[in-house]
Amino acid sequence: MIVVALVAIDMIVQVRIAGALNPNVTQANIAQTICRPGWTATVRPSTSYTDRLKRKQMLARGLPGPASAYEEDHFIPLELGGHPTSPLNLWPQPWARTDACNAHNKDIDEHAYRRAVCRGLMKLAVAQQRMSDKWKKCKAGNG
Repeated sequence: MIVVALVAIDMIVQVRIAGALNPNVTQANIAQTICRPGWTATVRPSTSYTDRLKRKQMLARGLPGPASAYEEDHFIPLELGGHPTSPLNLWPQPWARTDACNAHNKDIDEHAYRRAVCRGLMKLAVAQQRMSDKWKKCKAGNG
C-alpha cells in the first residue's frame, strides 16, 4: 500500500508539469548547467531533428501555414532544464506577434525566469512550474 501511495504521488508530480525535464539539470548543479553561459548550445538538438519533428507535429495538430511560421520550441526551455529532444517537450509555436502564444513572448518569460533562478531569487522547480502553468494553454491550442 505504501508503494502505491508513492507511485500515486510520483504520478501527480509528473502530471503537474507539461513538457519534459532534463534529468541532468538539478537545483544543485545550475551553476554548471543552465547558469553557465553557452551551456544550452551543448544540449540543443540539431535543426534537422527539430524541423522533422515540427512538420510531423504540425500535421498531427492540423496547424495551418508553412513550417517557417512556427518555431519548434522547448515547452520547458533548455535554459530552465527542459529536455532537449523529448517530443513531449517540443511543440510548434507560432512566430506571428499577433498570436498571444508567440515565441517572442515566451522568450521574454524564459529569460526572466532564468535570471531569477541564476540570481537565487527563485528555485528551479518553481520557475519550471510557472512556465508550465502559463504556457500549457498555448501548447494545447487554447491560447
